[in-house]
Amino acid sequence: MRPVLTRFARALPQFPATVAAAIFASGALILHLQTLNEPAFPAPWIGVGFWLAFVAAMALAERLLGTFTALLAGAVSSAAALLAAWGALTLGSRLGDSFSIDALQHPLWASSIATVALLGAASARLRPVTRTSVRWFTVGAAVVLLLANGHAADVARVLAAAFGIVAGSIGLRGDDGWTWGTSTRARLRRITSAVLILAGASVVTTLVAPDANGISASLSFTLDPPATVAVGVALIASALLVLSGRRLALASAIGILLTVAIVLTVTAVQAIADDDGFQWAGLTPDEIDWEITVFAVSLLPAVIAVVLAGCARVLLRKKARPASAGDRDRLDRAVAQADGGSLAHMSTWAGNSVWFSDDGAAVAYRVSRGVAFTVSDPICAPERTAGTLRDFAVFCEGQGWVPVFYSVHDAVADHAAGLGWVRTPVGVEAVVPLDGFSLSGKRRQDLRTALNRAGREGVEARWGRFADLPDELRRQVAEICTSWQSTKALPEMTFTLGGLDELADPRTRLMIAVDGAGRVHGVTSWLPVSRAGRPFSWTLDVMRRGQDAIPGTMEFLIVSTILRAKDDGLHEVSLSGTPLAPHDARRTALSRLSATLERILEPAYGFVTLRRFKEKFAPETRPLWMVYPQHTQLPRIGPALAQTYVPSLRVRHLMRLGGMQSRAGVRRSAW
Repeated sequence: MRPVLTRFARALPQFPATVAAAIFASGALILHLQTLNEPAFPAPWIGVGFWLAFVAAMALAERLLGTFTALLAGAVSSAAALLAAWGALTLGSRLGDSFSIDALQHPLWASSIATVALLGAASARLRPVTRTSVRWFTVGAAVVLLLANGHAADVARVLAAAFGIVAGSIGLRGDDGWTWGTSTRARLRRITSAVLILAGASVVTTLVAPDANGISASLSFTLDPPATVAVGVALIASALLVLSGRRLALASAIGILLTVAIVLTVTAVQAIADDDGFQWAGLTPDEIDWEITVFAVSLLPAVIAVVLAGCARVLLRKKARPASAGDRDRLDRAVAQADGGSLAHMSTWAGNSVWFSDDGAAVAYRVSRGVAFTVSDPICAPERTAGTLRDFAVFCEGQGWVPVFYSVHDAVADHAAGLGWVRTPVGVEAVVPLDGFSLSGKRRQDLRTALNRAGREGVEARWGRFADLPDELRRQVAEICTSWQSTKALPEMTFTLGGLDELADPRTRLMIAVDGAGRVHGVTSWLPVSRAGRPFSWTLDVMRRGQDAIPGTMEFLIVSTILRAKDDGLHEVSLSGTPLAPHDARRTALSRLSATLERILEPAYGFVTLRRFKEKFAPETRPLWMVYPQHTQLPRIGPALAQTYVPSLRVRHLMRLGGMQSRAGVRRSAW
């Protein structure tokens, strides 16, 4: 008990309104549970949830707005909502509106009215993307309860959310510039999906809300509970299909909506008609209104299906256009002249699509499941980075895609954060600066050992293009690259990881280890990096070791490349990115997830082993990020990214990986 009181004492000076709200909510909840014979909901814990939400909303508003502003915005918005709801419903009841008459039979006040008012006010101080999510959730939840319940408090709740948003925005300047999701295509898809989700959620809510009298409640009078749940789930499923933007998914959504409309209409006819058909004579106005409402709600899915069919061209996402020969030539020139980062050459690989801005900036990308993954940083002048991000995102919106900038560096991630986007760590790049590089010191003992062993064994490093190698050496290089994959549980990764085709690029250089008998011990390939049209560095791509190669072959080849680059006057050598490598020592949810994925994929791809290997060169580590517009897009991005990296991944590969994990666990236990 004492620690709790201590926390309250410490929090009171900083957040007095939140502490007061917590005390008030505790007392109100205890009184509510002790005196209420028929709870507001079948499960008492739902009432607990409402009061906890009230305290959390007060804490958020007080932190973002300050104590006085939070209290003022919450109180004024709630009072205005109650007054407006009471006035509108009273006027409607005097005009004979049955909905208003029924709504006034229930209490006007509920704690959730203050909750949504506070959330609406606090949302004005959030980042644009987060602000949109909070407002959609707040207003959406209020609309769902209104459609399901139809009580006076539900009307006041919707108004409180709107008034809270207005109150929190007073005195704030409008957002400057562009934000994600403002195109006509994006708005239409989002609004259509939101309508379907709200309708489906409200239908399901009628089953747990007592005395439900909203528009959606008319279905619960004609359907049994399992059928009601099925209709709600079908509406939500159709919303998700619309969001996907696929042709087949959109056709499925239209089919689901038409099926729901037919089922509801048939059920409504059976519930309302008698043996003699429809009898309107003798019915009261309320009964007539109810029957009209039932038919209107039953036909609403069909109306939405017609709208979807009419807007199909706008809602469907487009296919990515492969880069033409002219696009590739233009991209090659941009990569050589502009700053695209150390991974820029990967954008020139086959399989990428290319987008160009009006001023010549370029972005290479691949589309998977409606997600456009970029390859490396945008290829543009540094001062044009933010504009290129925005312009490419606008292009993606027009195509119905989600833009994701993958494996970008800090500068790009910072510009994206300025747009309100989300950044997620995806690995680190190891870079060896050449100024002052030497092999002295204890940390580089393994590198000196590798060079000395290669000298004793008569193994030399050869530098050149794949096409310039003798036929026998080319055959051995190809054999080493292809046989390596046969030992792996999962297919070879692509996208930002090259293979034999990329190795044969005439702009790529190879450093191979060959002994006196002409046997190839190892292969590395290096991608060129230019700045302002001049060679700047090399980036490691392919790294393959032959069977029975001498120990330290990879160390020998990389050190040989570093020394050659230093002699050529280059600035650095990049050992490329290491996927899932941690950025720092902080333990966050994302870092724990990355560590888990790193451990799971280790038998197949050796990410942990690769990271430890690169540490031998004492490199600088540069964070690599994935940036995207909204948190809610991450579940969609994950599967799309896996398909982009491993297009040929099948269930049998995952089963093989599971077997390797089991054997590795047995070995660890035995050890």
